[in-house]
Amino acid sequence: MYLTSLLDKYQAKRKPLDAEDLYKLNEAVFNLPEEDAVTAQTSAALFRGVKKAVTAYTSMKYDTSEVAYYYDYIALLSTMQNQHFFTNAQNKQLHGWLMEALGPAPAAKSKSSKGAPSLTADITKMEKENARLALRLEMLREVTGAVETIATFKVPVAKEKSPPEAKAKAKAKAKAKAKAKKPAESSPEVSAKLAEIRELRKSLRAEKKSDEEIKEKVGPLFDELKTLKAKAKEAKAAAAEAAGTEVKAPEEKSA
Repeated sequence: MYLTSLLDKYQAKRKPLDAEDLYKLNEAVFNLPEEDAVTAQTSAALFRGVKKAVTAYTSMKYDTSEVAYYYDYIALLSTMQNQHFFTNAQNKQLHGWLMEALGPAPAAKSKSSKGAPSLTADITKMEKENARLALRLEMLREVTGAVETIATFKVPVAKEKSPPEAKAKAKAKAKAKAKAKKPAESSPEVSAKLAEIRELRKSLRAEKKSDEEIKEKVGPLFDELKTLKAKAKEAKAAAAEAAGTEVKAPEEKSA
């Protein structure tokens, strides 16, 4: 059991318990599992450990530079004075140590005085406060667990287009725009050859041919297209030249 091993360690420790020791001891008792039964031997060892801490505190034999020591000391006594496994005498002793730590002890009074009921009321008030703090601590633990769970969630981030992808898209867009602006060929033979190239390329892609195979099949048609364009250009130039000759002939005759 963790509490037993902790007590054995503190019992063998020659130096006074420090703030971290008090915190661990308080935590071990406060979070004691239900299945771990505290025997009379363990209870006695625990009381000796608390008494060791009280002796160090009252005699100032601890590191006074530790600001947390006082608060851990109060928390330890607050937890211990509410445990059922201590005897009545031990509980009274724990109550007395706690009241001494919280403030100066009241002046001594006779047995018929009302000091005892006042002390009992203070203890009852402290027990209620301890219960309230324990409940709040449990709620904070649940909230912390929920926050840690939410922190593990990953928010989906929109994937940004890489520079090569954006560049390829812009290039394809420019090609489509240039193609749309390209004027239609005036020669019927050229138009027919273009249509033939498009149909062949479409069918080859439907057959899932590779780019190399498509290029090999369509290449000769492009050569023919170039020839047709050249002939169309020559014919157009010849027609333009003939038209110019016909216009000049009447002028020479009239002259």
